[in-house]
Amino acid sequence: MELKMDFKHLQSPSFDLREADGLPLQTISAIRDAEASVLETGAGQPLYNSEIYGGLRKGGAVKFFSRYCVGLVAATFSSTFAVECLNSTVQPMLKQHFGLTPAQLAASQRLTSMPLILSFLFGLLSDCYPIMGLRRKAYTLLGLVTSVTSIWFLAGLNAYAESFASGTAGTGLAVLVIAFAAFASMGNIIMYVGIHTRVIELSQREPLGLRGSILATYLIFRCVVYIITDACVYAVRLSAT
Repeated sequence: MELKMDFKHLQSPSFDLREADGLPLQTISAIRDAEASVLETGAGQPLYNSEIYGGLRKGGAVKFFSRYCVGLVAATFSSTFAVECLNSTVQPMLKQHFGLTPAQLAASQRLTSMPLILSFLFGLLSDCYPIMGLRRKAYTLLGLVTSVTSIWFLAGLNAYAESFASGTAGTGLAVLVIAFAAFASMGNIIMYVGIHTRVIELSQREPLGLRGSILATYLIFRCVVYIITDACVYAVRLSAT
């Protein structure tokens, strides 16, 4: 049995724009205001109004150098300062007290840098397992405590190694120095991940026209601290010689 369909009685839906006259005046006014803010109004004018595109997170935009972010600024400074000091002092200490060869110094540097490969893991842990309901702040403080404690132990080991003649300290002491340097490096990377992700979260609170400004300020400040720390280390080495 053959079936046929007759399309003669089917009609397309009506798109008569005159039906818009039945809309409330407030609705029409809101639509026109939105269109006026998005459409181009003339040559050289922006194609959209960035103020109508809000942030991706709740809360308004904040400045990096503000009272709200004073803890973030302090954590950034301490993290950057600790990283540069650690990179500049551990290798000379191993060379002076233990007489390591260049190959051994390179191997020790690789060992102390091993925690850097765990940055993704630390970021994942801070997302999935908050400490006392806190994610970025708690892990930043944890990294700070780990780094400071390890640096204090390194200072104590350095003072103890001063009692030996140059290049005659035991191998076990060298292992302890490398181990605590690795712990300090781990604390630094935990701090870095917590600070960096927190700054990214704050940048998502900014509107589209300003998004990323706090992140740029943070990176510039970090580079400035690197330069200042390197200058301080160079001055200390120059005065020692």
